[in-house]
Amino acid sequence: MTKEQKIAIAKVIREMIKADSLIDESEILDMQDLLKHYSITSEHMAVAKRIRFADAINILKDLTRREREQLYNKISKISLSDGVCLSSEA
Repeated sequence: MTKEQKIAIAKVIREMIKADSLIDESEILDMQDLLKHYSITSEHMAVAKRIRFADAINILKDLTRREREQLYNKISKISLSDGVCLSSEA
């Protein structure tokens, strides 16, 4: 996985968790697992603050179908971590 792809994943994670304005402890734990899985560092997270969400999505289009499906499943798990998946998280 490229550095650019890791930054894009970091952007998606940041935006999804912020979407409901509440960050539940279970979301934090699931996010930490996801960051570890993709070896996303604080540097990636810092850069992710500065890129547009649309650009992150375009970068992630280059992942293989399997990689996209795995990422989708992991992000879906985070969206349900607090017991609620709001439309802003979907």
